Amino acid sequence: MRKAQAAIQSRIEYWQQSALVRRLQSADLINRGILFAAVLLLCFVPFLLVLESLSGRNQAAGLIMRFGLTPEATHAVRQALTAPSTTSAAIDGLSWVFLIVGGIAAAAAIQELYEQVFEVEGRGFRDTPWRVAWLAFAVGTSLLTTWVQPWFSRVGGASLVALAALIGATAFWWFSMWLLLKGKEGWRDLFPSALATGICWVVMEIVFRLTLSSTIVTNYKKYGSIGVVFAIMSLLIAIGVVIMLGALLGIVWRERYRPSAQLAELAQYHLAAWPSPLPRTRPTLPTPTSSSGPRRSTSSGMAVCYSIR
Repeated sequence: MRKAQAAIQSRIEYWQQSALVRRLQSADLINRGILFAAVLLLCFVPFLLVLESLSGRNQAAGLIMRFGLTPEATHAVRQALTAPSTTSAAIDGLSWVFLIVGGIAAAAAIQELYEQVFEVEGRGFRDTPWRVAWLAFAVGTSLLTTWVQPWFSRVGGASLVALAALIGATAFWWFSMWLLLKGKEGWRDLFPSALATGICWVVMEIVFRLTLSSTIVTNYKKYGSIGVVFAIMSLLIAIGVVIMLGALLGIVWRERYRPSAQLAELAQYHLAAWPSPLPRTRPTLPTPTSSSGPRRSTSSGMAVCYSIR
């Protein structure tokens, strides 16, 4: 029993001193996830809702379809998020400017997360073109996902949807990391983080597909429409945690397994650059002279020999 306790204690101490735990502590994962969720709720969620309404779809249709909400949860979401008037009539002039700025602010929040995790220096307002490009890419990907997901569900069921979601999420975050980091990290270096983010993203979607409907219904019955916002806030916090955790897992994996490859490449380089060994032939001594007395002879300024008659 004591041996088992000692083994468990040693594993816990090893885990506390691991690179992943140190990075998680330095990244302040939960607090930054909450701040990130607040930015998404205030800026990105209204941006997506307005885009969905302008495209002719019911508001929050993407959220309802992606997480498979029950009819009761769907009703609660529509009651909380549906506008009382037509969106195109309610938004004009300066409202459009604030709407676009809100979308760019969400892109800036994701960019700051990646800059902190990958230790890349940002340029503030000068990074706006990169953020606008990512925002356009995210909107296009969202529309494509909304169009493709029902087809995958009809053809292959939940297994094909999960596989497509893993591939799509990995590709999306792989390109997002490269774009928001302005190409300062290579594709190969970013792939472990993108794969880890894709896996965490799919797991998050599965968990929320199983729990989000009941959470929305319960909160709606207790608190009304604001309860739906509480449930969506938990989803947004999970998104922020997934983004940071996936990037950190990829970096830790790269730091653990990449040094051996670097040492092998370094050793191969030094072996290739090592000079060829000197010839093992015995140097030729100078021919003795007939003059009397010891006489010194020099060969190539290096060898000195004496010949005695």
